[in-house]
Amino acid sequence: VCAILRAVSDLGADVYLIAVFAWLLLFVVFSFFIHVLDNVIDTIYICFAIDRDKTEVCKPDVHEVYIQLPLTRSERLAHVTGSVV
Repeated sequence: VCAILRAVSDLGADVYLIAVFAWLLLFVVFSFFIHVLDNVIDTIYICFAIDRDKTEVCKPDVHEVYIQLPLTRSERLAHVTGSVV
Protein backbone atom coordinates (compact mmCIF):
# COMPACT_ATOMS: atom_id res chain seq x y z
CA VAL A 1 0.00 0.00 0.00
CA CYS A 2 2.83 2.40 0.83
CA ALA A 3 4.47 1.75 -2.55
CA ILE A 4 1.22 2.61 -4.34
CA LEU A 5 0.77 5.80 -2.33
CA ARG A 6 4.40 6.81 -2.93
CA ALA A 7 4.03 6.20 -6.69
CA VAL A 8 0.83 8.24 -6.85
CA SER A 9 2.29 11.13 -4.88
CA ASP A 10 5.20 11.50 -7.32
CA LEU A 11 2.97 12.33 -10.30
CA GLY A 12 3.83 15.43 -12.26
CA ALA A 13 1.55 18.33 -13.12
CA ASP A 14 1.12 17.11 -16.70
CA VAL A 15 -0.57 13.91 -15.45
CA TYR A 16 -3.18 15.97 -13.63
CA LEU A 17 -3.65 18.12 -16.73
CA ILE A 18 -4.26 14.99 -18.83
CA ALA A 19 -6.73 13.69 -16.23
CA VAL A 20 -8.68 16.97 -16.33
CA PHE A 21 -8.65 16.93 -20.14
CA ALA A 22 -9.90 13.33 -20.18
CA TRP A 23 -12.70 14.22 -17.75
CA LEU A 24 -13.74 17.20 -19.88
CA LEU A 25 -13.71 15.06 -23.02
CA LEU A 26 -15.85 12.45 -21.29
CA PHE A 27 -18.25 15.16 -20.14
CA VAL A 28 -18.59 16.52 -23.70
CA VAL A 29 -19.21 13.05 -25.15
CA PHE A 30 -21.83 12.21 -22.51
CA SER A 31 -23.49 15.59 -23.01
CA PHE A 32 -23.71 14.91 -26.74
CA PHE A 33 -25.35 11.52 -26.19
CA ILE A 34 -27.78 12.99 -23.67
CA HIS A 35 -28.70 15.72 -26.16
CA VAL A 36 -29.28 13.15 -28.93
CA LEU A 37 -31.42 10.94 -26.68
CA ASP A 38 -33.42 13.96 -25.52
CA ASN A 39 -34.17 14.86 -29.14
CA VAL A 40 -35.18 11.26 -29.90
CA ILE A 41 -37.59 11.22 -26.95
CA ASP A 42 -39.09 14.56 -27.99
CA THR A 43 -39.52 13.36 -31.58
CA ILE A 44 -41.24 10.15 -30.51
CA TYR A 45 -43.59 12.10 -28.25
CA ILE A 46 -44.45 14.57 -31.04
CA CYS A 47 -45.25 11.65 -33.37
CA PHE A 48 -47.43 10.14 -30.63
CA ALA A 49 -49.24 13.47 -30.19
CA ILE A 50 -49.83 13.76 -33.94
CA ASP A 51 -51.25 10.22 -33.96
CA ARG A 52 -53.56 11.10 -31.06
CA ASP A 53 -54.77 14.22 -32.89
CA LYS A 54 -55.50 12.19 -36.01
CA THR A 55 -56.87 9.28 -33.93
CA GLU A 56 -54.48 6.90 -35.68
CA VAL A 57 -51.97 4.36 -34.43
CA CYS A 58 -48.84 4.20 -36.58
CA LYS A 59 -46.60 2.47 -34.04
CA PRO A 60 -48.61 0.30 -31.60
CA ASP A 61 -45.57 -0.31 -29.36
CA VAL A 62 -45.12 3.41 -28.75
CA HIS A 63 -48.80 3.88 -28.01
CA GLU A 64 -48.74 1.01 -25.51
CA VAL A 65 -45.89 2.67 -23.62
CA TYR A 66 -47.39 6.17 -23.62
CA ILE A 67 -50.81 4.91 -22.55
CA GLN A 68 -49.20 3.46 -19.41
CA LEU A 69 -47.75 6.85 -18.39
CA PRO A 70 -49.60 8.87 -15.74
CA LEU A 71 -52.32 11.13 -17.10
CA THR A 72 -52.39 14.89 -16.76
CA ARG A 73 -55.12 16.55 -14.75
CA SER A 74 -57.09 17.65 -17.84
CA GLU A 75 -56.92 14.15 -19.35
CA ARG A 76 -58.20 12.62 -16.09
CA LEU A 77 -61.14 15.04 -16.10
CA ALA A 78 -61.83 14.22 -19.75
CA HIS A 79 -61.92 10.50 -18.97
CA VAL A 80 -64.32 11.07 -16.09
CA THR A 81 -66.66 13.39 -18.01
CA GLY A 82 -66.29 11.59 -21.35
CA SER A 83 -65.25 14.72 -23.24
CA VAL A 84 -62.39 14.96 -25.74
CA VAL A 85 -59.18 16.73 -24.71
